Amino acid sequence: MRIHMRPIVDEPIHVVQPKGFEEPDKEDMVCKLVKALYGCSTSGARWHDTLKTTFTSLGYHRSSVDHCLYYRKGKHTYILVLYVDDVLTMSTGGMEAAEFQLKEIKAVFSIKELGLATHVLDMGISQQAKHITLEQSEYFGERLHSHFSSPSFINPRLVI
Repeated sequence: MRIHMRPIVDEPIHVVQPKGFEEPDKEDMVCKLVKALYGCSTSGARWHDTLKTTFTSLGYHRSSVDHCLYYRKGKHTYILVLYVDDVLTMSTGGMEAAEFQLKEIKAVFSIKELGLATHVLDMGISQQAKHITLEQSEYFGERLHSHFSSPSFINPRLVI
């Protein structure tokens, strides 16, 4: 899923008036931002703070090993993995638990559901009934191609 990020700023940020939206006879005035814009130097930190506050209020715990991973244990285990404005969601309770997890997040954020994950961070994802396969053959193939003329014999896989 992709969360539309517009975190609230907690310090004054001023920008010049956008081209085409200048106030007549007030061209040297600036705009004060209420929400961070994509590309502002503080947007990433504000966005991460917003996600951390929101997910912990929903009962998730941030991993001490990777601060972009949040988990919640109960009847089912729920996992959220963050990458900028993309969130990979996982749960142990099948589609019913997954729908519950999405409903919780939709209550707080405007999101765009992207369907079942097939790729994340240069890894292919294949889901079967009893296991999930992560593969990086494309990633390694591209890197090994520069060193070997035919890396077709390489097909690394990690099965979880």
